[in-house]
Amino acid sequence: MRRLAVAVAVVIAGTAASGALSAPRDIHASAGHGPSKRGLSAFAINPQNPEVVYAGSGSGIFKSTDGGANWQAVNAGLTERYVFDLAIDQRHPAVLYAATSSGVFKSTNAARSWRRTRGLTTIDTVSLALHPRDSRLVYAATDEGVYKSIDAGASWRKTTTDPNAVRVFTVALDPKHPAIVYAGSGGGVFKSTDAGRSWEARNLGLFPNETPDEHSLVEGNVSAIVVNPRRPRTLYLGGYPRGVLKSTDGAGTWRPVNTGLSKRLVGSLAIDPGEPQTLYTGTYSSPGLYKTTDGGGRWSAIGPPGKGNVLALAIDPTRPATVYVGMFDGAEAYKSTDGGRTWSVLSIPVP
Repeated sequence: MRRLAVAVAVVIAGTAASGALSAPRDIHASAGHGPSKRGLSAFAINPQNPEVVYAGSGSGIFKSTDGGANWQAVNAGLTERYVFDLAIDQRHPAVLYAATSSGVFKSTNAARSWRRTRGLTTIDTVSLALHPRDSRLVYAATDEGVYKSIDAGASWRKTTTDPNAVRVFTVALDPKHPAIVYAGSGGGVFKSTDAGRSWEARNLGLFPNETPDEHSLVEGNVSAIVVNPRRPRTLYLGGYPRGVLKSTDGAGTWRPVNTGLSKRLVGSLAIDPGEPQTLYTGTYSSPGLYKTTDGGGRWSAIGPPGKGNVLALAIDPTRPATVYVGMFDGAEAYKSTDGGRTWSVLSIPVP
């Protein structure tokens, strides 16, 4: 495992005794720490043809053109195979980005080939977010803060300066006002209202003493953030040790929404774009997946089969009852077409 995956394993081991324990990665899904070599990290779904699905893993990228029935490796030019995240351009779905342990790679031909982008070649890049209407604007969450590209990944510059904005595991944009950007890090939540030019901490209610401790700065605290696409002042975050928290005032304040959520080490979140009261969260232990249909009022465990450890999580944006999940380890992946009531196995050939 790479460093971030090891960090998750250490936290699990350290908290198991007490029982405490977050796609296409567009504006509707978010995931945190990385997978093992045979684990799944992210899914990306073509919004114009949802039969085309991509899966990121600890051993490269895989593609299906038949809704997950069959998969093939698509790693030409991908010199770093440890993939944390995938992001697909919603307007030009042949364009994809891959966040890896050696920066960001880009494909412009539906993953037939990849090339490394400049400026992030030696930095662990964990999460990506694309502007919903301007394909030139891309944000990257990294070990060293948030980076931004204004030229579709041709170059990058760091936008965060706060010393607590480290170990950034997730970045999310307000879909209605995409100049509003959120970042989840070791120091908690940071918000920008000017497209990343300036940031301020938004942690009221997140930390018990309202300040991050040394452990969270080192290992990370917030691993997933999703924004309600209809009411974007409502957003959710997942992490450790407080599970899922909700804000209804644009990250001004946070409160836990964990009723029914027995496992609090959250690695991924996804929100239904059509019914944003419905969310899914993946945890790093069994049961691995929970669902709420009332905006976090109550969660229910819904599987899938296997040992849990759900990291990769995505909702089909055109058919929201279709959900893809992948495990942190063991090359296990599943698909549901009925909102998680039943599951079928995905045979992704992770070596």
